Amino acid sequence: SMNGMASSSSSSSSSSSSSSSVEAEAEAKSSRAGKRPAAGQAAGEAAASSSRGKGSRAVATVKKRKAGKKGGDEFDDARFLKAQDRGFVGLSRDEEGVWQNDYFFIQLADTQLGMLHWDKSWEEETEMLKLAVGHINRLRPRFVVVCGDLVNAFPDSPKNSEAQAVDFKRLMGQIHESIPLVCLCGNHDVGNAPTRATIEMYGSRFGDDYFSFWVGGVRFISLNTQLYSDPSGGPDLAEAQDKWLTKELSTTKRTKPVHTIAFSHIPPFINEPDEDDGYFNLTNVVRRKLMRKMKNARTRAWFCGHYHRNAGGFDEDLEVV
Repeated sequence: SMNGMASSSSSSSSSSSSSSSVEAEAEAKSSRAGKRPAAGQAAGEAAASSSRGKGSRAVATVKKRKAGKKGGDEFDDARFLKAQDRGFVGLSRDEEGVWQNDYFFIQLADTQLGMLHWDKSWEEETEMLKLAVGHINRLRPRFVVVCGDLVNAFPDSPKNSEAQAVDFKRLMGQIHESIPLVCLCGNHDVGNAPTRATIEMYGSRFGDDYFSFWVGGVRFISLNTQLYSDPSGGPDLAEAQDKWLTKELSTTKRTKPVHTIAFSHIPPFINEPDEDDGYFNLTNVVRRKLMRKMKNARTRAWFCGHYHRNAGGFDEDLEVV
């Protein structure tokens, strides 16, 4: 939890199919295909304190699309398109810039519908996500964030990825309407080396791939870490995000957030800030630059996904979860 001083915690549960052998097999198969989906399923719960402020101006407006339907369930597509113009509709600083009371939020990651059976079906993932939604509605957090890999099928399998995205929205659309839902992209959502086309495909489903938002005086930074992991598909896009991040963090003294919290799919590191480069973390060169920026802006915690199990550590006062 976070009160006047910041700290954070996370817990996750994996499916019974998530094991070292399954993961090794998944990475071996996907490596041969030029892809690297990890195996396992994790949903984490994190707590933070602050509360909602009051205001009237949204960051942007979103046209309400026709609700999707499947199996008698409906969802409002506009709910999943609130990340716009590098902000989030309803969670601007004007509306949420004041700390009033403590609150908690729930973090999930790697819902990854289609993972366990290589996109042939996703019944098990559906059941796990239903359980998560039930707990979310019972606990009533201030907001929910999903840190990437919403679906399993890569952008080069548009039929499967679209079907999985529709089911993701159908299931997550059952979260109570009073609870804002924030989605980030992962490598399965935009590809290991994102291009303008894959990011536009993601944007048509879930809005901006990176943005910031405010809840109760706390500023949250949401990143597309695929552009930091492998910018080869869109070096101009990667440069644009990095410039945006620098500009966003440079406003810290003026905007005076009570805390700054970061979200991403790929973590900067798994356990130690100086650990070796690997598939599950950002390279040391990229990691050091990003961590320096975050610490200079007094970022207190950085919540991630991708690793499919619990991990984390500290770089000075900045905790990675």
